Amino acid sequence: MSARLNKNAFILIILFLFVNIIQSAYCQTKEKIDSAIINDNVVFLVVCKGNYKLNEAKLIADEAQKKAINAVVVVLDKSSKSNATLVSKYQLSNMQTPGILVIASNGVVAKRFLLNEATVEKLLGAIPSPKQAEVWLASTQGKSVFLVLSKKTLSDKNEVVKECEKSCIAMQNNAIIVDIDIEDPLETKYLKSLNTDFSAEKTKVLVFNTKGKFTMEYEAPVLSSSLINASMLEDDCPCLKGSKNNNKK
Repeated sequence: MSARLNKNAFILIILFLFVNIIQSAYCQTKEKIDSAIINDNVVFLVVCKGNYKLNEAKLIADEAQKKAINAVVVVLDKSSKSNATLVSKYQLSNMQTPGILVIASNGVVAKRFLLNEATVEKLLGAIPSPKQAEVWLASTQGKSVFLVLSKKTLSDKNEVVKECEKSCIAMQNNAIIVDIDIEDPLETKYLKSLNTDFSAEKTKVLVFNTKGKFTMEYEAPVLSSSLINASMLEDDCPCLKGSKNNNKK
């Protein structure tokens, strides 16, 4: 009887240690990602299965990290049971490995690359601007976006923002406002992808639906009712302007 109890106790101890090892490994990877985002860093997430071609993928990520501003490299082994939650979160089950995810400083996945696609230049080019990342994050949350394009010299902006705020309230906060100063150098690349008129003398609003697709552009003055209607338009609406959708990841 005593021997059986000792055997059972031994098995329980082994199981306890195994579970804690898995939990600890998961926490370490998750904490690295969370810590990077808290500190406003981009994450180059190297996804692997064991050590297969891991060094090749990590070398590319490490070189990109050296050239990027505020970036870190984190390795995630998708074959490890400890990372099952992260594999699910980042939808890695069917991803070929090794690969590299570019995760923006707000936690949204900006781009995925397989090893044969990844280059230092592509990783750096995939890093979204702060406002672009906000737009993408909203789409992952199923929210519409009212992207306000203005500059400090335009006096019509406040009224435009008020109408956007009315729209958000009417939509029960299933929409957000992203405000961009078109003279902000950090947003130049993103604004160019939207074919922004940098000489505009009126504030504009670009509307994106819950799938992140551009549906309509308005120029001040705007009405909240129009913004709400535009946010409900489908992807294949004839009013779509394809160039605006090139910003999607």
